[in-house]
Amino acid sequence: AGGFTFQELNLTVDDIAAMSNGGADLSYDFITRPACQVALATGDAEFLRLMLHIMHEQGIDPASLVHALQNHDELTLELVHFWTLHNADRFTLGGQTLSGGELREQIRATMYERLTGENAPYNLRFVTNGVACTTASIAAAALGIRDLDAIGPEETAAIREAHLLLVLYNAFQPGVFALSGWDLVGALPLPPDAVADLMADGDT
Repeated sequence: AGGFTFQELNLTVDDIAAMSNGGADLSYDFITRPACQVALATGDAEFLRLMLHIMHEQGIDPASLVHALQNHDELTLELVHFWTLHNADRFTLGGQTLSGGELREQIRATMYERLTGENAPYNLRFVTNGVACTTASIAAAALGIRDLDAIGPEETAAIREAHLLLVLYNAFQPGVFALSGWDLVGALPLPPDAVADLMADGDT
């Protein structure tokens, strides 16, 4: 008999590297998962390249990661690596040299603008650090779709293609590939008023 252990904590890249050397067999890929979602939402892969470079610098083997499309009900934008240990370190992104804290806030502001609010009212800011959504609704927002009820065959095909791009990115990496039931069926969020009783305490 045997098995694998995995940890699901959203840690700095440094801590994930340490974990891979002496802790759980596998860690969730909180390194490049937000970054590939940024690439989809913005059409710019520079942040993804930065995260892959940082992962390489730390000596993390992609085979030690669980590459999951969605394991909870939100897109995580904590970006812990830049929030804590590397808050004051300098990084280059978009032709600018930014502190880790500044880079984090810039990425978060861009993602909140692209994926919530006026541009995508069906996705809500999560109660802490992220966006309450599904992978399919991330794809819809990235495509500029504002009204989920207006989705027709053409929009469905475009959402499916964008969704599959994220699948390909994750599935073609060494390691474990995981996707949720929501991903399998292409689930979209319910209107907030349909689940108002569940949101009464402030949860999204």
